[in-house]
Amino acid sequence: MKDTKGKIIESAISVLNKDETASIEQIAIAAGVTRRTIHRCFKDRLNLIEHCKENMLAVCNEKMTSAFKSSADPVTQIEYMLYAAIEVGNQYCFLKKLYQHTDYSEIKKNSESEYENVRLEWFKLIENLQYNGHIDTELTIGWIYNLFGGIIETSVISVQSGNTSLNEVKKFAWISLKGGISLNR
Repeated sequence: MKDTKGKIIESAISVLNKDETASIEQIAIAAGVTRRTIHRCFKDRLNLIEHCKENMLAVCNEKMTSAFKSSADPVTQIEYMLYAAIEVGNQYCFLKKLYQHTDYSEIKKNSESEYENVRLEWFKLIENLQYNGHIDTELTIGWIYNLFGGIIETSVISVQSGNTSLNEVKKFAWISLKGGISLNR
């Protein structure tokens, strides 16, 4: 059942990224299972989406932690964390669309605490870079965090629209973040 459940979640992510209104039937076809199998694994569509969100948080946590650990240099860590966040955002863009709909606003936040550790590390990196004179100290960490998120969102929109490749977007995002926070080295 665990492999089937994972296969359904992966298929749901793929199908919902193309069409966030896709039906359980469409997800079942993509997963190569019956609708009944999906209902044995998940209480309803909302429950399936909750599991997709949990999957996204786990993947995001893993990629951001890996990016953070990939270098001892704080600037490189921030750069790689930006790239990881763009990749995850692109992979799970349907969740943002669904959360904008009122039916999905009640999805639980039970897995988000793991992600808080990565977010704390990110805040410490920014604080360290400001302390060492690499980032403009007039900018608050909250402002930089929101700018970081906005750049990720813009990057995902650019990739999803087909106007820019993922590699180009990463390059543009890094240039934008560096300029936006007056990062110098």
